[in-house]
Formats: sequence, structure tokens, C-alpha cells
Amino acid sequence: MSFFPEGDVAWAAVNRHGAMQSVSELRIALAEVIMPAAPQVIGEIGCAMGGMLWAFRQFAPHVYGITDHEQGTHTHGAEVWWGDSHSAGARDWLASHAPLDLLHIDGDHSAMGIALDWAAYSPLVRPGGLVMVHDVANPRDCPAVVEFWAKLSAGQGNCRTIAESPEGDPLGIGIFEVV
Repeated sequence: MSFFPEGDVAWAAVNRHGAMQSVSELRIALAEVIMPAAPQVIGEIGCAMGGMLWAFRQFAPHVYGITDHEQGTHTHGAEVWWGDSHSAGARDWLASHAPLDLLHIDGDHSAMGIALDWAAYSPLVRPGGLVMVHDVANPRDCPAVVEFWAKLSAGQGNCRTIAESPEGDPLGIGIFEVV
């Protein structure tokens, strides 16, 4: 595992490894959420180019991803299940690595897709662990995720939204602490 200051990891994840995140939002999530939590086992639903897998590997020894997108040539050091996150095989595969300390959901952004990913994978996170949901402040491109997050976090003290992006419109990262 390499060590980089959290800002460098955020920048490198986006600019060198293809993470589709806001650098500033990711920097905040890494510094204020992920590093203090010191996760050992991380799962990601929706890996695309593998940029977030690479970022997570800078902080955790065991990182697993599920994706149906063909990844680029980026080296991230994670184990990946290739296929639909809604399949029983994908869920069973990630469950074999549970309990998770951190789950990042950034897969199917449809209303049904986000609900299915949440229902299937959030139970794999240990009590006190975290679930991150991407695109919670991106109503133009991901209205179903924004609506899902608004309903989930309404009145809950265990939710936080990071939506600060001087690079442009915020995408948003929702953080849910499992109780």
C-alpha cells in the first residue's frame, strides 16, 4: 500500500486513474471520512475505469469491485467481479468478503438500480461501517439517486452529504453510517 497525502490521492484518482468524481469532494471524503475510519475491507458497486478502486487501495488492504463496464488499463490492485451488480452471483461474491467496513455505491443510477444495489449490498456493511453513495447532488444527470438519497437521509442523524465542488456543479457524495 502506498502513502499519499489525501489531496494527492484525490487528484490522482480523478486525473490519472479515471475516477468520475469531483476532486474537492473526494478530497473531503478521504480526509474526513475514509482516513479516520481506517477501513480494512472496501467494496465498490460500479467501478467504471477503476479510479476509485485505486484510491481505496491507498487506504485499505482489501478492496473489491463489481462492474459491468469494461475497465481501462489502470492498475488498481483490487479484485473485480465482472457482471451485473443485480445478479445473485455478484452479491454472493461480495458477501464472501464481508463484513465490509466501507461500501461505495456508484453503479446503476436508475431508481430501481440504486434501490436494488442498496438493498443487496448495504446489509454487508458491519455496524459502525460506512456506505458512500455517489451523485447525491447531481439532479441534472442522476435525479433518481438524488431522490433516493433525500428519502434515505431525511431525518437521519447518521447521514452526511459532501457537495462542494469548485471544479463545477457538485456531484455529491452521501455518507451513511450503519448503526
